[in-house]
Amino acid sequence: MIGQNSILSWAESNKDNFPHFIVLVGDKGSGKRTLAKELSNELNLIYSPCEIKVDTVREVINTAYHVQTGVMYCFENADTMRNEAKNAMLKITEEPPEHAYFCMTVTDDSYLLDTIKSRAQVLHMEPYSSQQIREYCVRYDRENIAVFENICTTPGEVDLLNSYNVTEFM
Repeated sequence: MIGQNSILSWAESNKDNFPHFIVLVGDKGSGKRTLAKELSNELNLIYSPCEIKVDTVREVINTAYHVQTGVMYCFENADTMRNEAKNAMLKITEEPPEHAYFCMTVTDDSYLLDTIKSRAQVLHMEPYSSQQIREYCVRYDRENIAVFENICTTPGEVDLLNSYNVTEFM
């Protein structure tokens, strides 16, 4: 993964005592999902993306208490999660299952319940440097690297502009 070195370093140093509930906060396209997958891999957990609907949240929580192997349940775009679903998440913040880990990704943590924020490890995505944007472009064979590194602040922006061939018009 490109960037997010301090979060990855923190995760490595807390590998044996990793929190069962984390929130990744960052701009759209900043790599929150990629980081969640990377953290799952580092902890030897199965990565499981989950819907943010209240029924799904409740089902995942019930299942999590019965898993015998490590799983990271990831609720993406949780800032759009309804309050009923957020309240359902409170149970696992109080009594986390032994083999289950939970991750919520948000662009703005002010949409989270204060009780969730106080019980979770909230991690803020670091801004990407132009050098990291360049490295991302090189790694994924993006053309017009100089344009991307000067105007993009996240890998997601590079991908979006690349998909629309925006640089042809610059």
